[in-house]
Amino acid sequence: MIKYKLIEYDKKNLTDWQLIYKHHKKPKFVINITLIIIGALLIVLPVIKFDIRYCITFPIGVVIGWLAIRRTEKETLRVLCEEYNEKYSLNILDKWDYLTILKLRYEMLKTYIEGKKIKLNAEKISFIIDSLNSELERERYSYLSINVSIAIIGSFIGAFLGATFGLAKNVDELFEVSRILLAIILVVVMAFIYGEMWVVKPIAMGKRNRYSRLIKTLEMLYLEK
Repeated sequence: MIKYKLIEYDKKNLTDWQLIYKHHKKPKFVINITLIIIGALLIVLPVIKFDIRYCITFPIGVVIGWLAIRRTEKETLRVLCEEYNEKYSLNILDKWDYLTILKLRYEMLKTYIEGKKIKLNAEKISFIIDSLNSELERERYSYLSINVSIAIIGSFIGAFLGATFGLAKNVDELFEVSRILLAIILVVVMAFIYGEMWVVKPIAMGKRNRYSRLIKTLEMLYLEK
């Protein structure tokens, strides 16, 4: 069936990884990922340490994160210019944006359809788009980490109040115990959130993202017809 051929082609060739990040130079890719991790750690360090003296790490983390993003954008520009600009007539000069990637996917999908001699008129494209939209509606995602985090925070509040006053013998100990317990709660909550953002959600949303990406590309083909 034509729809599944297009879905399979999109999955194997039109993802961000296949189009862009796979072609990043490995040393730069590793450095950028490392900078992002370091930036994120520096941003949350003042909260984890619960100490105003560490606030200086927050702007440093923001700057490092911004630098990592700029480096990634620059490397992506290089990939687009060297790998695709001339082949697919993207007309990239010194910058790119979301529409650049969308146009690239459109040109690649169009080349694939023409190469495979797949006959697609406006009616067929419209039918495939409607079919994908229907499946897209069934692939909704609920943010589990938010619900879990709320439950954790709520359960810890009671334990926190009881444990704090029970373990602390004076004001200094009360502050120290409060700092430790708050840090533990924050680390647990952040572990849930980041685990969902970087592991659970990409896996769960993979199919939905593929459909959404393919729909946008097919809509461009439909307008051309």
